[in-house]
Amino acid sequence: MGKKTENIDILLFKKQYEEELLTLPQLSKLYNISYSTARRFAIENGINLRHKGNVEGKEYHREPKNKQHIIGDNEEHLIVMFNNLEPISNIAIKLGVSRKAVDRKVKELGLIRPKSMMSRSQYDNSIDKKIIQMYENGKSTTEISKEVNLTHKTILSHLKHNGIKIRSLSESHFNYNNKEIPKELLDYDILYDLYVTQRMSKKKISELLNVSPNVVNRVLKNFNIKIRDASESKIGLMVGNKHPNWKGGITSLYALLREYFAVHQQKLILKRDNFTCQMCGSKNNLHVHHIVPFKEIIDTILHENEELTIESNKEELFKIIINDKRMNDLDNLITYCRDCHLFEVHGYQKNI
Repeated sequence: MGKKTENIDILLFKKQYEEELLTLPQLSKLYNISYSTARRFAIENGINLRHKGNVEGKEYHREPKNKQHIIGDNEEHLIVMFNNLEPISNIAIKLGVSRKAVDRKVKELGLIRPKSMMSRSQYDNSIDKKIIQMYENGKSTTEISKEVNLTHKTILSHLKHNGIKIRSLSESHFNYNNKEIPKELLDYDILYDLYVTQRMSKKKISELLNVSPNVVNRVLKNFNIKIRDASESKIGLMVGNKHPNWKGGITSLYALLREYFAVHQQKLILKRDNFTCQMCGSKNNLHVHHIVPFKEIIDTILHENEELTIESNKEELFKIIINDKRMNDLDNLITYCRDCHLFEVHGYQKNI
């Protein structure tokens, strides 16, 4: 029992609640404790709490509810009003029932209104012309909503109802700033070359095209060009002793060579193969495949230089391998999409 309730007479408290019918809020004020403390004190001392509402012997000053909760014989009338696009609140008033009762009956009867259709009481086509004119003159939906004193969602509904194409966020951004969209942003091949082949960051692309990085990010997503995560973005930028976490060469030789391949060879092959899977023609989720396996080439070169060890001569071996003809044979590389690469070339099984 807490310090706040240790001086309370349990029997008196119980009598006041059960016989005098004081409420917990009244008792909490009487004993100068919070409502939650009074409630906890009652439960801890075996007092059965009343349900909310009237109790025998005490009247709560509540207005009686006159609304019915059953539609009854008015079902056909409800269906007619619903199909005539009467708002639910109006139907409830006319039938003398609660709105919940109407909602429940509508669901029970499986009545559905077209999603694109607003109720007649809300839709006013007299302002359609004004809204369309303002939008086509370059005003944003937010600006229009403030001017005509309607919600942003309602403005969008009016435009869609009239078949007006809604501008994308990027288009809205340029329109708001009175700028023209750079042609490069509308060209998939150019963006793919800048971001995937040349591995330019979104920031560098934004500086090149004089737009914000957020716009570049949105356009890449619209073109379904896979966005690099933070670790992928750093490939080739912080190699070897340029990396802030460089610890004298702990990184695997194979990892360094994979990084070299990704930066210096992969983009050349993708461009040579026109960013197209050479098996099925897809342009999505492209991989560059080694015909003679990558590891096999490296292991052969390591075997030929067995006097050198990875532990002691990693940098020397790295230079030998990246200058070897077999490592730089572009005819040994070919572009496949992910599915052809994994399931057709390597024969992996799909999970069903």
